[in-house]
Amino acid sequence: MPSLVTEGHTRSRARNACRRGRSLSAGEHGNARSWVFRYFRDGKSHEMGLGSLKAVSLAAARLKAAECRGLLADGIDPIAARDAERLQRAAENARAMTFDHCADAFIKAHSSGWKNQKHLAQWQATIRTYVSPVFGALPVRVVDVALASRYMR
Repeated sequence: MPSLVTEGHTRSRARNACRRGRSLSAGEHGNARSWVFRYFRDGKSHEMGLGSLKAVSLAAARLKAAECRGLLADGIDPIAARDAERLQRAAENARAMTFDHCADAFIKAHSSGWKNQKHLAQWQATIRTYVSPVFGALPVRVVDVALASRYMR
């Protein structure tokens, strides 16, 4: 495979253009090669990374570029669609967070304001003894007042 970076090249990145907006981009010294989808939207040039050369094959890069072209044809910005999908996945992961994870995060966030280490030990012991066996493995979104009151009866 010919080198993407030639001697005396003054730009910080070299680019090997492929067809239909897809290109192979290389870093300053020929390292960190990755697939890039280039497109114009609203009169501006945009570049969207499709993945590294090691992780994404040419066939996979072609498929990703075709999906991006489809989004553009529907009037959707591929970068905005990717960012929205990432945000949705992050929200789903947060909703799937267990009660134990939230309890640990709460203790970590508030323990600095407690007067001594005994309070920290009390919080941890109380949650470990009484709460974790019942609610610990449940996703936080399913624990509500009705469920808590049912357990406390």
